[in-house]
Amino acid sequence: MGVRGIGMPRLVAEIELGLGAFEKVGAIAGVHLDSLADDKPHAPADPAMSPQPVAVPSVPRAGRFADFGVRKPARTARTITPRNRAGPATFLPLQLGEKHMADQEFTDAIALLKADHRKVEELFASYEKARGDGRKQSLAGEICTELKIHTMIEEEVFYPAFRGKIEDDILDEAYVEHDGAKVLINDIEAGGPDEDYYDAKVKVLQEQIEHHVQEEEKPSEGMFAQCRESEVDLVALRDAMLARKQELMTKAEAGELPPAKPSVVDLAPA
Repeated sequence: MGVRGIGMPRLVAEIELGLGAFEKVGAIAGVHLDSLADDKPHAPADPAMSPQPVAVPSVPRAGRFADFGVRKPARTARTITPRNRAGPATFLPLQLGEKHMADQEFTDAIALLKADHRKVEELFASYEKARGDGRKQSLAGEICTELKIHTMIEEEVFYPAFRGKIEDDILDEAYVEHDGAKVLINDIEAGGPDEDYYDAKVKVLQEQIEHHVQEEEKPSEGMFAQCRESEVDLVALRDAMLARKQELMTKAEAGELPPAKPSVVDLAPA
């Protein structure tokens, strides 16, 4: 009996068969079976089978796209240009408090005002999460400054441009809503988080601004929708508003921005 029940003749035959197959594999790979017995490196039996180095052309970094017939896509910001309007303008705001505002592009006057709305919404959201009087006062101050500048460029430049071109009622209500907010703005700026009703005043101011924004941005019948249907040049208006906003932000940076001044509501005691 052979190894593990295999007869010796059969075992020898299978070993020879295996060695023959191995020699064939070695020939294909370019290695002789006899060469496995020593430690010296061996060249392939057939030089043609030896792998050849492949030269990879060095492509300059700047030309990698062009050299392969591919145009490198330009990195551009997506902007929406209203019909019959010019392209976007860039506004570089100054620093307010401890925070730099990022460079922004506004396609027209309405885009500028909407960007202001989004900024104030973020500040109110941050105030709701704030802990500590110092952080709250900082955020409340920034909210008040942003709203004072926003209401001034609207009342001095934007609203007058559309008097007689959109519904008078919607403009009149906007002025009154501004004045209601200004009362709270001045009160918040004069106080502090350690005072009674401070958080409540900020919350009510937030609710007033949210309502005001909704009235301006309402689709189809809101103020901005009506303004877009007019013939007013929204790009030229944007440029005028940006110039005025820059002046006001410079004053705010220097601590020279005055308290909010009501326009149509008489606050004098009866």
